[in-house]
Amino acid sequence: MQTFKFVLTLLSLSVFLACATNKKSAVTNANYDEIKNQTDYIVLSLGSVSLPGKWEKRHYNNVSQEQFFLNSDSIEVSVAFNRFDRYQFNLNGEFKGWDFVQAYCEWERGNQYNMASALLVQDMVRNFIIYKIFDTSDKPKIDSCFLVGEKDGNVIVLSISTTGKWTDTEKIKFLKSVYVK
Repeated sequence: MQTFKFVLTLLSLSVFLACATNKKSAVTNANYDEIKNQTDYIVLSLGSVSLPGKWEKRHYNNVSQEQFFLNSDSIEVSVAFNRFDRYQFNLNGEFKGWDFVQAYCEWERGNQYNMASALLVQDMVRNFIIYKIFDTSDKPKIDSCFLVGEKDGNVIVLSISTTGKWTDTEKIKFLKSVYVK
């Protein structure tokens, strides 16, 4: 009887702790559609995107909730979905819409040590900003572009990792094509 109570207590405690955490698992799916020549990525209840062309699903970052994809040209992109009130700077849900997008960019820029940033595109109607983070050395190792957008409380963060294969203009065109439908 003593063992049963102990096991029941442990089980209750683990259920309580699981319910109390801020992490949620999500149902996801990524498929290439040959007819449309696009890779569709869905995170149930948070959003979906269609990446033009064929992209291979790679690793997942549990901290940032980014799913990484790689194409045949070795260009890496990532997609992250979340709710606007799940970010450290906005747990109270104070920022929404355009205000959220601006606050996110300020928060993110504050997390980039010894890096420069540049604002590339702002769209207050569609609630997105495209910016880049880069180092300013003679041989830059980091030059990544990001799009952060918010629709109805759902946030999407898209990024294109450092690549010498696409210009900033091509990166912007790609990011817009994924976000703006």
